[in-house]
Amino acid sequence: MDPNLLFNEQVDILLELLVAIEKPMRRAILDSGELVLEGHTMPFTVFYYGSRPKNGYSLFIGLHGGGGCPKAVNDGQYSNHKHLYRFPDGVVWLVPRAPEDASNMWHLPYVDTMLDFMIQSFIICGIADPNRVFLTGYSAGGDGVYKLGPRMADRIAGAAMCGGHPNGASILSLRDTAFTLHVGEHDNAYNRNGVAIEYGEKFKVEKQKDPSGYDHFVKLQEGCGHWMNHRDFEGFEWLLTKTRIPIPNKVVWRQCNDLPKKAFYWLVLPVEQMKAGTLVTATLRENCVYIESTDIKRIGIRLNDTMLSLQHPVCVYFNDVCVFKGVVEKSLDIVQASILERFDPKVIFCAEIYVNAP
Repeated sequence: MDPNLLFNEQVDILLELLVAIEKPMRRAILDSGELVLEGHTMPFTVFYYGSRPKNGYSLFIGLHGGGGCPKAVNDGQYSNHKHLYRFPDGVVWLVPRAPEDASNMWHLPYVDTMLDFMIQSFIICGIADPNRVFLTGYSAGGDGVYKLGPRMADRIAGAAMCGGHPNGASILSLRDTAFTLHVGEHDNAYNRNGVAIEYGEKFKVEKQKDPSGYDHFVKLQEGCGHWMNHRDFEGFEWLLTKTRIPIPNKVVWRQCNDLPKKAFYWLVLPVEQMKAGTLVTATLRENCVYIESTDIKRIGIRLNDTMLSLQHPVCVYFNDVCVFKGVVEKSLDIVQASILERFDPKVIFCAEIYVNAP
Protein backbone atom coordinates (compact mmCIF):
# COMPACT_ATOMS: atom_id res chain seq x y z
CA MET A 1 0.00 0.00 0.00
CA ASP A 2 1.19 3.52 -0.78
CA PRO A 3 2.80 4.97 2.41
CA ASN A 4 0.88 8.24 2.05
CA LEU A 5 -2.45 6.45 1.70
CA LEU A 6 -1.60 4.30 4.72
CA PHE A 7 -0.69 7.38 6.77
CA ASN A 8 -3.92 9.14 5.78
CA GLU A 9 -5.89 6.04 6.74
CA GLN A 10 -4.21 6.07 10.16
CA VAL A 11 -5.12 9.76 10.55
CA ASP A 12 -8.78 8.97 9.81
CA ILE A 13 -8.79 6.13 12.34
CA LEU A 14 -7.15 8.31 14.99
CA LEU A 15 -9.64 11.13 14.43
CA GLU A 16 -12.57 8.75 14.67
CA LEU A 17 -11.20 7.22 17.89
CA LEU A 18 -10.50 10.55 19.64
CA VAL A 19 -13.90 11.95 18.65
CA ALA A 20 -15.64 8.80 19.93
CA ILE A 21 -13.87 9.15 23.30
CA GLU A 22 -14.78 12.81 23.63
CA LYS A 23 -18.34 12.75 22.27
CA PRO A 24 -20.33 11.50 25.30
CA MET A 25 -18.99 14.27 27.56
CA ARG A 26 -19.55 16.97 24.93
CA ARG A 27 -23.07 15.73 24.23
CA ALA A 28 -23.88 15.83 27.94
CA ILE A 29 -22.70 19.45 28.16
CA LEU A 30 -24.79 20.51 25.15
CA ASP A 31 -27.81 18.82 26.71
CA SER A 32 -27.20 20.46 30.11
CA GLY A 33 -27.33 24.08 28.90
CA GLU A 34 -24.33 25.07 31.02
CA LEU A 35 -20.57 25.01 30.48
CA VAL A 36 -18.26 25.00 33.50
CA LEU A 37 -14.64 25.41 32.47
CA GLU A 38 -11.54 26.50 34.39
CA GLY A 39 -13.58 27.93 37.24
CA HIS A 40 -16.04 29.89 35.09
CA THR A 41 -19.70 29.09 34.39
CA MET A 42 -21.49 29.96 31.16
CA PRO A 43 -25.17 29.07 30.74
CA PHE A 44 -26.39 28.88 27.15
CA THR A 45 -29.47 28.27 25.03
CA VAL A 46 -29.56 26.53 21.65
CA PHE A 47 -32.17 26.81 18.90
CA TYR A 48 -32.28 24.58 15.82
CA TYR A 49 -33.85 25.86 12.60
CA GLY A 50 -34.98 23.16 10.21
CA SER A 51 -33.27 19.84 9.61
CA ARG A 52 -29.53 19.28 9.53
CA PRO A 53 -27.93 19.97 6.11
CA LYS A 54 -25.66 17.31 4.64
CA ASN A 55 -22.45 18.94 5.91
CA GLY A 56 -23.92 20.14 9.19
CA TYR A 57 -25.73 23.22 10.44
CA SER A 58 -24.34 26.73 10.11
CA LEU A 59 -23.54 27.68 13.70
CA PHE A 60 -24.30 31.29 14.69
CA ILE A 61 -23.12 32.42 18.12
CA GLY A 62 -24.92 35.45 19.55
CA LEU A 63 -23.29 37.55 22.29
CA HIS A 64 -25.86 39.57 24.21
CA GLY A 65 -25.61 43.19 25.36
CA GLY A 66 -25.45 44.65 28.83
CA GLY A 67 -22.02 44.81 30.46
CA GLY A 68 -20.97 46.40 33.73
CA CYS A 69 -24.46 46.56 35.17
CA PRO A 70 -26.55 44.58 37.69
CA LYS A 71 -26.96 40.87 37.11
CA ALA A 72 -30.68 41.26 36.51
CA VAL A 73 -30.00 43.60 33.58
CA ASN A 74 -27.59 41.18 31.93
CA ASP A 75 -30.01 38.32 32.58
CA GLY A 76 -32.67 40.33 30.76
CA GLN A 77 -30.33 41.04 27.85
CA TYR A 78 -29.50 37.33 27.62
CA SER A 79 -33.20 36.46 27.58
CA ASN A 80 -33.96 39.07 24.91
CA HIS A 81 -31.08 37.99 22.70
CA LYS A 82 -32.42 34.48 22.36
CA HIS A 83 -35.29 35.73 20.23
CA LEU A 84 -33.66 38.77 18.62
CA TYR A 85 -33.42 37.25 15.13
CA ARG A 86 -35.29 34.75 13.00
CA PHE A 87 -33.03 32.45 10.97
CA PRO A 88 -33.64 30.37 7.86
CA ASP A 89 -33.54 26.58 8.00
CA GLY A 90 -30.13 25.01 8.39
CA VAL A 91 -28.93 27.24 11.22
CA VAL A 92 -28.13 26.56 14.87
CA TRP A 93 -28.44 29.68 17.06
CA LEU A 94 -26.26 29.46 20.17
CA VAL A 95 -26.81 32.20 22.76
CA PRO A 96 -24.45 32.06 25.75
CA ARG A 97 -24.91 34.06 28.95
CA ALA A 98 -21.74 35.99 29.82
CA PRO A 99 -19.93 34.38 32.77
CA GLU A 100 -19.38 37.79 34.40
CA ASP A 101 -21.28 41.07 34.70
CA ALA A 102 -18.50 43.33 33.44
CA SER A 103 -18.07 45.98 30.75
CA ASN A 104 -15.55 43.72 28.98
CA MET A 105 -17.53 40.55 29.68
CA TRP A 106 -17.22 39.23 26.12
CA HIS A 107 -13.50 39.74 25.68
CA LEU A 108 -12.14 38.64 29.03
CA PRO A 109 -9.11 36.34 28.57
CA TYR A 110 -10.97 33.06 29.21
CA VAL A 111 -13.93 33.76 26.89
CA ASP A 112 -12.06 32.59 23.76
CA THR A 113 -11.44 29.20 25.38
CA MET A 114 -15.05 28.78 26.47
CA LEU A 115 -16.49 29.70 23.08
CA ASP A 116 -13.96 27.50 21.30
CA PHE A 117 -14.95 24.60 23.58
CA MET A 118 -18.58 25.12 22.56
CA ILE A 119 -17.70 25.23 18.87
CA GLN A 120 -15.67 22.04 19.26
CA SER A 121 -18.62 20.38 20.98
CA PHE A 122 -21.01 21.10 18.11
CA ILE A 123 -18.42 19.73 15.67
CA ILE A 124 -17.61 16.63 17.73
CA CYS A 125 -21.31 15.81 18.05
CA GLY A 126 -21.75 16.06 14.28
CA ILE A 127 -24.10 19.03 14.51
CA ALA A 128 -22.17 21.95 12.98
CA ASP A 129 -20.22 22.36 9.75
CA PRO A 130 -16.68 23.32 10.87
CA ASN A 131 -16.42 25.75 7.95
CA ARG A 132 -19.73 27.49 8.73
CA VAL A 133 -19.26 28.98 12.20
CA PHE A 134 -20.15 32.66 12.70
CA LEU A 135 -19.65 34.99 15.65
CA THR A 136 -22.15 37.81 16.23
CA GLY A 137 -22.90 40.28 19.00
CA TYR A 138 -24.95 43.38 19.83
CA SER A 139 -23.87 46.37 21.97
CA ALA A 140 -21.51 44.93 24.62
CA GLY A 141 -21.67 41.75 22.55
CA GLY A 142 -20.55 43.84 19.58
CA ASP A 143 -17.58 45.03 21.66
CA GLY A 144 -16.74 41.36 22.08
CA VAL A 145 -16.97 40.67 18.34
CA TYR A 146 -14.56 43.51 17.57
CA LYS A 147 -12.06 41.83 19.93
CA LEU A 148 -12.82 38.12 19.49
CA GLY A 149 -13.21 38.26 15.71
CA PRO A 150 -9.48 38.81 15.13
CA ARG A 151 -8.51 36.54 18.05
CA MET A 152 -10.66 33.66 16.76
CA ALA A 153 -10.41 34.38 13.03
CA ASP A 154 -8.89 30.96 12.29
CA ARG A 155 -11.90 29.20 13.86
CA ILE A 156 -14.78 31.15 12.30
CA ALA A 157 -16.00 31.82 8.76
CA GLY A 158 -17.16 35.32 9.60
CA ALA A 159 -18.40 37.76 12.21
CA ALA A 160 -21.12 40.39 12.57
CA MET A 161 -20.49 43.34 14.89
CA CYS A 162 -23.68 45.19 15.76
CA GLY A 163 -23.75 48.41 17.80
CA GLY A 164 -20.43 47.96 19.57
CA HIS A 165 -17.11 49.72 20.11
CA PRO A 166 -13.69 48.25 19.18
CA ASN A 167 -11.60 49.37 22.17
CA GLY A 168 -8.48 49.51 20.01
CA ALA A 169 -8.86 46.13 18.27
CA SER A 170 -6.81 45.66 15.09
CA ILE A 171 -8.43 44.28 11.93
CA LEU A 172 -5.20 42.89 10.42
CA SER A 173 -5.79 39.28 11.55
CA LEU A 174 -9.15 39.31 9.73
CA ARG A 175 -7.43 38.95 6.37
CA ASP A 176 -9.11 35.58 5.67
CA THR A 177 -12.35 36.06 7.64
CA ALA A 178 -15.51 37.83 6.47
CA PHE A 179 -16.46 40.72 8.75
CA THR A 180 -19.54 42.94 8.79
CA LEU A 181 -20.22 46.03 10.93
CA HIS A 182 -23.66 47.55 11.54
CA VAL A 183 -24.24 50.63 13.68
CA GLY A 184 -27.16 53.04 13.87
CA GLU A 185 -26.60 56.28 12.00
CA HIS A 186 -27.33 58.26 15.18
CA ASP A 187 -25.64 55.90 17.67
CA ASN A 188 -23.41 58.61 19.17
CA ALA A 189 -22.65 56.96 22.52
CA TYR A 190 -18.93 56.13 22.77
CA ASN A 191 -18.76 57.49 19.19
CA ARG A 192 -19.93 54.10 17.93
CA ASN A 193 -21.13 55.54 14.60
CA GLY A 194 -17.96 57.53 14.01
CA VAL A 195 -15.72 54.60 14.86
CA ALA A 196 -17.68 52.31 12.54
CA ILE A 197 -16.93 54.72 9.69
CA GLU A 198 -13.25 54.72 10.68
CA TYR A 199 -13.14 50.92 10.70
CA GLY A 200 -14.87 50.82 7.34
CA GLU A 201 -12.04 52.97 6.00
CA LYS A 202 -9.46 50.67 7.61
CA PHE A 203 -10.99 47.70 5.77
CA LYS A 204 -10.99 49.62 2.47
CA VAL A 205 -7.30 50.44 2.85
CA GLU A 206 -6.33 46.84 3.59
CA LYS A 207 -8.54 45.55 0.77
CA GLN A 208 -6.83 47.89 -1.69
CA LYS A 209 -3.39 46.66 -0.57
CA ASP A 210 -4.45 42.99 -0.52
CA PRO A 211 -7.42 42.46 -2.92
CA SER A 212 -7.83 38.76 -2.16
CA GLY A 213 -8.33 39.43 1.56
CA TYR A 214 -10.36 41.55 3.96
CA ASP A 215 -13.87 40.67 2.79
CA HIS A 216 -16.12 43.20 4.56
CA PHE A 217 -19.54 44.85 4.61
CA VAL A 218 -19.95 48.03 6.67
CA LYS A 219 -23.24 49.89 6.99
CA LEU A 220 -24.64 52.68 9.16
CA GLN A 221 -28.33 51.96 9.47
CA GLU A 222 -30.19 55.09 8.35
CA GLY A 223 -32.38 56.84 10.90
CA CYS A 224 -31.43 54.43 13.71
CA GLY A 225 -29.89 55.07 17.11
CA HIS A 226 -28.46 52.24 19.20
CA TRP A 227 -31.48 50.05 18.46
CA MET A 228 -31.49 49.10 14.75
CA ASN A 229 -34.93 47.44 14.72
CA HIS A 230 -33.51 44.20 13.28
CA ARG A 231 -32.07 45.93 10.22
CA ASP A 232 -28.65 44.61 11.21
CA PHE A 233 -29.85 41.14 10.21
CA GLU A 234 -28.81 41.93 6.64
CA GLY A 235 -25.28 41.42 7.91
CA PHE A 236 -26.24 37.90 9.00
CA GLU A 237 -27.72 37.25 5.55
CA TRP A 238 -24.42 38.39 4.03
CA LEU A 239 -22.52 36.01 6.33
CA LEU A 240 -24.71 33.12 5.23
CA THR A 241 -23.06 33.36 1.80
CA LYS A 242 -19.59 32.85 3.33
CA THR A 243 -17.52 29.75 4.06
CA ARG A 244 -14.33 29.55 6.10
CA ILE A 245 -10.96 29.14 4.41
CA PRO A 246 -9.52 26.66 6.93
CA ILE A 247 -5.93 26.77 5.62
CA PRO A 248 -5.31 30.00 3.71
CA ASN A 249 -2.26 30.48 1.52
CA LYS A 250 -1.55 33.78 3.25
CA VAL A 251 -1.86 34.58 6.95
CA VAL A 252 -1.58 37.98 8.61
CA TRP A 253 -1.28 37.66 12.38
CA ARG A 254 -1.37 40.75 14.57
CA GLN A 255 -1.35 39.70 18.21
CA CYS A 256 -4.19 41.22 20.23
CA ASN A 257 -3.19 44.05 22.55
CA ASP A 258 -4.59 42.26 25.62
CA LEU A 259 -4.39 38.51 24.93
CA PRO A 260 -1.47 37.13 22.88
CA LYS A 261 -2.17 33.67 21.43
CA LYS A 262 0.09 30.67 20.94
CA ALA A 263 -1.25 29.53 17.57
CA PHE A 264 -3.10 31.00 14.60
CA TYR A 265 -4.06 29.05 11.46
CA TRP A 266 -0.85 27.11 10.62
CA LEU A 267 1.53 29.23 12.67
CA VAL A 268 2.62 28.54 16.25
CA LEU A 269 4.85 30.49 18.63
CA PRO A 270 7.08 29.46 21.52
CA VAL A 271 5.78 30.93 24.78
CA GLU A 272 8.57 33.49 24.98
CA GLN A 273 7.52 34.91 21.58
CA MET A 274 3.87 35.46 22.59
CA LYS A 275 3.81 39.23 22.94
CA ALA A 276 1.02 41.77 22.49
CA GLY A 277 1.02 43.70 19.24
CA THR A 278 3.54 41.61 17.30
CA LEU A 279 2.97 41.19 13.58
CA VAL A 280 3.76 38.20 11.35
CA THR A 281 2.88 37.62 7.70
CA ALA A 282 3.25 34.11 6.26
CA THR A 283 2.69 32.88 2.72
CA LEU A 284 2.68 29.47 1.02
CA ARG A 285 4.00 29.36 -2.54
CA GLU A 286 5.58 26.64 -4.72
CA ASN A 287 6.52 24.32 -1.85
CA CYS A 288 8.00 27.19 0.08
CA VAL A 289 6.95 29.12 3.17
CA TYR A 290 7.74 32.81 3.40
CA ILE A 291 7.79 34.44 6.84
CA GLU A 292 7.99 38.18 7.30
CA SER A 293 8.39 39.77 10.73
CA THR A 294 10.66 42.13 12.61
CA ASP A 295 8.87 41.41 15.89
CA ILE A 296 9.60 37.73 16.53
CA LYS A 297 12.78 35.67 16.63
CA ARG A 298 11.42 32.11 16.39
CA ILE A 299 8.24 30.60 14.92
CA GLY A 300 6.74 27.20 14.18
CA ILE A 301 5.05 26.21 10.92
CA ARG A 302 2.46 23.44 10.96
CA LEU A 303 2.03 21.50 7.74
CA ASN A 304 -0.06 18.89 5.96
CA ASP A 305 -0.33 17.51 2.43
CA THR A 306 -3.00 20.00 1.34
CA MET A 307 -0.58 22.89 1.92
CA LEU A 308 2.65 21.64 0.36
CA SER A 309 4.03 18.46 -1.19
CA LEU A 310 5.68 16.88 1.83
CA GLN A 311 7.22 14.18 -0.36
CA HIS A 312 9.57 16.84 -1.70
CA PRO A 313 11.94 19.26 0.04
CA VAL A 314 10.31 22.23 1.73
CA CYS A 315 12.03 25.62 1.88
CA VAL A 316 11.37 28.25 4.55
CA TYR A 317 12.42 31.85 4.01
CA PHE A 318 12.47 34.24 6.96
CA ASN A 319 12.71 37.88 5.85
CA ASP A 320 14.00 36.68 2.44
CA VAL A 321 16.72 34.48 3.95
CA CYS A 322 16.50 30.68 3.53
CA VAL A 323 16.50 29.27 7.07
CA PHE A 324 15.34 25.72 6.29
CA LYS A 325 15.47 23.33 3.34
CA GLY A 326 14.69 19.64 3.54
CA VAL A 327 12.08 16.90 3.57
CA VAL A 328 9.76 17.20 6.56
CA GLU A 329 8.86 14.00 8.38
CA LYS A 330 5.23 13.25 9.14
CA SER A 331 4.28 12.20 12.65
CA LEU A 332 1.15 10.64 14.12
CA ASP A 333 2.09 12.27 17.43
CA ILE A 334 1.71 15.69 15.77
CA VAL A 335 -1.57 14.54 14.23
CA GLN A 336 -2.91 13.52 17.64
CA ALA A 337 -1.82 16.78 19.27
CA SER A 338 -3.44 18.71 16.42
CA ILE A 339 -6.75 16.89 16.82
CA LEU A 340 -6.83 17.25 20.60
CA GLU A 341 -6.03 20.96 20.38
CA ARG A 342 -8.87 21.87 18.00
CA PHE A 343 -11.12 18.87 17.20
CA ASP A 344 -11.39 20.41 13.74
CA PRO A 345 -11.46 17.76 10.99
CA LYS A 346 -10.69 20.45 8.39
CA VAL A 347 -7.49 21.52 10.16
CA ILE A 348 -5.28 18.56 11.03
CA PHE A 349 -1.51 18.91 10.78
CA CYS A 350 0.98 16.08 10.45
CA ALA A 351 4.33 17.90 10.45
CA GLU A 352 5.97 20.88 12.10
CA ILE A 353 9.06 23.01 11.53
CA TYR A 354 10.52 25.60 13.90
CA VAL A 355 12.81 28.23 12.46
CA ASN A 356 14.81 31.16 13.83
CA ALA A 357 15.03 34.64 12.40
CA PRO A 358 18.25 35.16 10.45
